[in-house]
Amino acid sequence: MPREYSEDNLIEQTAIDLFFNQLGWDTLLAYNKEGFGEGSTLGRLNKKKLCSSSYFLKS
Repeated sequence: MPREYSEDNLIEQTAIDLFFNQLGWDTLLAYNKEGFGEGSTLGRLNKKKLCSSSYFLKS
């Protein structure tokens, strides 16, 4: 039985609800499966690039 005041209940489940149910986010497991270059899975040109600027430049 989950505890009412646990970290899972107060923090983790709240964040999961926000990101997935309210904001419509999705997950992607790209470890050892990610491609690089134009049109790649996450839009990174190489492993040194930490995030795709295309996601940030759209806004």
